[in-house]
Amino acid sequence: VRNYILSRWHSNVYVVLDIDEIYDRFQKKYHPFIRPTFLFLRRFGYINTGMVFDDAKKPDGASIVVIGAGMAGLGAARQLQLLGFKVIILEARDRVGGRVNTDWNSFQGPVDLGASIVTGIIGSPLHSVFKQLDTVTHPIHQSCPLYDLDGTLVDAVDDRLAEEKHNDILKRSRSTGSKSLGEGVCSLWESEAKEKARTVKELKKRKRLFNWHVANLEYACGVELDKLSCNFWDQDDGHEWGGEHIMFKGGYGKVALQLSESLDIKYNCPVHSIHYNQPGANGKTVAIVRTETEDIHCDAVLVTVSLGVLKSRAIQFDPPLPEWKLSAINDLGFGLLNKVVMKFPNVFWDDTIDMFGSTTDNGELRGEAYMFWNLHRVMGQPVLVALLAGKAAHLPEQLPEADIIQRVLQRLQRIFGTIPQPTHSLVTNWGHDPYALGTYSYVGINSTGDDYDRLASTVDLNLFFAGEATSRWHPATAAGAYHSGLQAAGKITALFHGKIRVDFDVSAAIMELEGNASGVKSSRKRSRRNTEQGDVYNKEKHVFPRMTRNSKGQRNPEDPSTTPEKTPSPKKQKITEKPILSKPIPFPSEIPPRMNNFFPAQIPTKAPTRETFLFPHSYKHIGRGPHGTTSRPPTPSNPIEISSRNLRPHLRPAVQIPPKIPDAPARPPPSHTQIRKSEKTPQPVQRTPLTKIVESFKKIQNQIIPQTSTANLQRISLKFQTLGVPNPVQPAETLEIQRKRKQVTPPPPQPTPTVTPSVSNPFVVTGLGPIDQKKSINSLMNEESKAQLLRKLIALDKPAETSNECNGLSSAISPLINIIKLKRLMQEREQQHTTQVTPGSGSTGDPILLDD
Repeated sequence: VRNYILSRWHSNVYVVLDIDEIYDRFQKKYHPFIRPTFLFLRRFGYINTGMVFDDAKKPDGASIVVIGAGMAGLGAARQLQLLGFKVIILEARDRVGGRVNTDWNSFQGPVDLGASIVTGIIGSPLHSVFKQLDTVTHPIHQSCPLYDLDGTLVDAVDDRLAEEKHNDILKRSRSTGSKSLGEGVCSLWESEAKEKARTVKELKKRKRLFNWHVANLEYACGVELDKLSCNFWDQDDGHEWGGEHIMFKGGYGKVALQLSESLDIKYNCPVHSIHYNQPGANGKTVAIVRTETEDIHCDAVLVTVSLGVLKSRAIQFDPPLPEWKLSAINDLGFGLLNKVVMKFPNVFWDDTIDMFGSTTDNGELRGEAYMFWNLHRVMGQPVLVALLAGKAAHLPEQLPEADIIQRVLQRLQRIFGTIPQPTHSLVTNWGHDPYALGTYSYVGINSTGDDYDRLASTVDLNLFFAGEATSRWHPATAAGAYHSGLQAAGKITALFHGKIRVDFDVSAAIMELEGNASGVKSSRKRSRRNTEQGDVYNKEKHVFPRMTRNSKGQRNPEDPSTTPEKTPSPKKQKITEKPILSKPIPFPSEIPPRMNNFFPAQIPTKAPTRETFLFPHSYKHIGRGPHGTTSRPPTPSNPIEISSRNLRPHLRPAVQIPPKIPDAPARPPPSHTQIRKSEKTPQPVQRTPLTKIVESFKKIQNQIIPQTSTANLQRISLKFQTLGVPNPVQPAETLEIQRKRKQVTPPPPQPTPTVTPSVSNPFVVTGLGPIDQKKSINSLMNEESKAQLLRKLIALDKPAETSNECNGLSSAISPLINIIKLKRLMQEREQQHTTQVTPGSGSTGDPILLDD
């Protein structure tokens, strides 16, 4: 039921899905499951979410104040508005998006200064939003060449060996017993590098390559390795959304701007204090949000500010937050990543790739401009973006902007030599943004994945939290922040609308469906067999009444009340003792294929990954990032891809493989006399003059050739030359010139010669005889070979850009084939009329009358 509802929603995300449409598609025994499942999916934003508008829902419910207009706040506000709440958003900035910030003016195109990469949309709650907004995306190319200290390209084998060593050390770092990941990695690297290095030069090169991969990991986590928990730094691996990594050609900020439409947002309105769980009128619990200008009374408050703002205690809570909440805020880390954006007069780098890397011998600042992103492929302007990760991310707080740009330009000059000066540049400084104070969260030394859940938990009755730091399985991503807002909206709905009621025994209903699952297949087989014999089929229960035979041997229904129940065999008793959901629940036949599991039970993928919030994803200890592999495999949390290969074993539909049918023995062709005997009343054959057939063939030929482009005709001509066959196809203008000069004169029709198939003949046309290469272009055999070879060439050479044209050519040839067959048959009839033809004496196929 859940999977079908999800499939119906994702088949059309532009219209609100009505629950009555679901009831009409299911049998009555599934109806008790529909309402609670539908309400759950709607409350938590799995259906009827995003940019849809429900006219039936009026904002007459409780009043909710959302603090922050980032992706979490916008997602929660839209969902609450769809569910009938009155929502007000308080935003401290003069724009929406939060850490999603797009600059549309400085570089003559959209440049994302904050979040810019979507690391997979299959299963993501933003997938339906992207479809509703018709966003234009750019898939990220996965290759990333790496330049060494002297500007030369690093050998691919050396790069792969360094990456494998880096991954192996990360896997074994837990065994060192270190609290921080940096300590474990450094101890293992120093002990192994000195043993295997042959020379000092080789040791330095290995260290540079290893530090590059460490910098990529620090970029993924948003902090240097010394501050990461050695045991829980990758606790979110295995829960990634599937699909390729993409960038928005219009900027990520455009999505946030469109999500803010029709929402009540108050800009330049920072919040100073929140007074929650306050007594109100009629015994209600209310909250008061205080800003610089006013106090706003509401029924509940949703806080979506960054973890950095919570750590700074910029917002005061009354009463103070409980100790468990403060512990989660303090233990979780909040990292930093900055960008250096430069626009040049022209493109001097390799424009066929989306990124390239650069090594350095400075181990402390290994993340300084360690990777460059090519935005010319995305926005059309010659723009490069350099990443500042790890300790290098704090350079904008220590050095002037001009000095940072000059250091990045020196790195580019080392690779490409003389380069032009940038016409415009910009350096981000997210650490000094008072409403961000960083970029995205990470698992600190004293933290675990449980701190994400504690930070997302509700305090008392009307204080809720959302944001990327509250998403345990999708932290450090804009999509994870949006998903946390939907989850918070579901919690608020449960508070004011009550929990979803289930007015039936769920376990008993599932057990009943499980019991019927094993007998459904056999019951349907009996239904087809017994209905022919006159039995009555019970449509409600999908079973037939038990049958007995009377004294005359006739089958009669047996009274179930008088029939003693059979004692189940030990094998059947063992089946009934299996736990709930040990068997697949039978689905109605009209339901489309099941969708993948969309709920929290998830299976770690083979290649765990880590998604980052501000720039593209890094594969931590598996691969290098978006350039490490082509795309991640779909995860069990995928609600969009309708496929059964990722389902759990007990949910996979059984695949019936049809048995192989042996080939029938070849039957000798019937003779002409045998066909004549089978006719009861032989009719005189109406013969068509061959001249009319030739004229019809010429008309169709003139219609086919102009429909084919010159490029396609040249491609077909080249294929004829490769096969060693004379080319019967010429462009239309060539035929027209020859026709005007009267150089082409059709020779008189000649009978089809019989050619024995051999290696020298490139094609043997079944039933029509082989191709005689010595025939002229307008001879009968080349007229046959033209049609047959064109059909074979279309099947062999069918590029994507000419597929439609080839399909049209194939359909146009069909009448030509029929005329050629008629022409050949008429020649055979002429021969049969004059001489007696016996099977195998000279015809290339079975003699068939035109009437047949």
